[in-house]
Amino acid sequence: MPKYEVKDVVCDYGVFEDDKLILILNSRSNAQTYCRYINNRSRT
Repeated sequence: MPKYEVKDVVCDYGVFEDDKLILILNSRSNAQTYCRYINNRSRT
């Protein structure tokens, strides 16, 4: 099962899947919301 997490990327926030950058967002809260959603979705 892949691991998703949020990390700082230059001046924005990146969502990483197993340490690979898959998405860049300009809002930390949006990145965390996306990360929570995708983590919950991958568990089912």
